[in-house]
Amino acid sequence: MFDRTRIFTNATARCMSLGLGLGLGLGASSGCLIFGLDCAAPWSEVETVDLGTTADMLAIAGGSEYDAFVLVGTGGTVAFVDLEQSSVSTPTNVPLRGVVGDDRTVVVGSGGLILSSDDRGASWEPRTSGTTDDLLAIARLYYFDNGALVTLTA
Repeated sequence: MFDRTRIFTNATARCMSLGLGLGLGLGASSGCLIFGLDCAAPWSEVETVDLGTTADMLAIAGGSEYDAFVLVGTGGTVAFVDLEQSSVSTPTNVPLRGVVGDDRTVVVGSGGLILSSDDRGASWEPRTSGTTDDLLAIARLYYFDNGALVTLTA
């Protein structure tokens, strides 16, 4: 699954995420997830996963244990990656720009689009955002009993 021989030194990472305290850095470019596993010597040990798409990935989210990841990007592309497999779906044709994931995956995108999935992208349910502005990011806050989702518009 992970291929240390495919290191994209000429690629520009479009999205980044860090697992603080875990020694983990993540990036994505041109349909490839890039892991940096050693924060003492950043990106000295790089592993990559070919996602099976050429879509540019625009946002990434890790699960609670950082053993599974969700990436979203151009053309409505959503990629799920764990230590065993990866899968790609395209639930919409508009760019997806933000994602939160764990038990429920929620993605946001152009035109106020919000979609959620409880089954790793096998099916998607549209949600009402109340706006037609482009949604650029989403975050899950746990200040309340059930948590809250917050979006950022253009």
